[in-house]
Amino acid sequence: MKRFGRKPKEDTLFPVILWPCGLVALVYDVLDTEGEDLPEDVEAFFARGEIAEKKIADFLSMMRNKRTECDLFDGGDGKAGSIRPVRTDPTFKEADYYRMA
Repeated sequence: MKRFGRKPKEDTLFPVILWPCGLVALVYDVLDTEGEDLPEDVEAFFARGEIAEKKIADFLSMMRNKRTECDLFDGGDGKAGSIRPVRTDPTFKEADYYRMA
């Protein structure tokens, strides 16, 4: 954000990316930020490379090992998805697992 002289708009909710080793990163939709104009060569949803079925299956398997289930869907550009804790025992303070869409 500092690199482009921008900051999150007030009261904006941000998606979280789960990395394969269990780390997380906050991500910001450019539409939910304000500040300096972005350079012309910056693309909002740029991605490169093949997304192979095996890579997706391997990633889903790693997620299950981290107690995270995933429901795949195509929400287009307007919906990045969500993640929420699931508790099967309401007396237990931590989630039994997480469900991501």
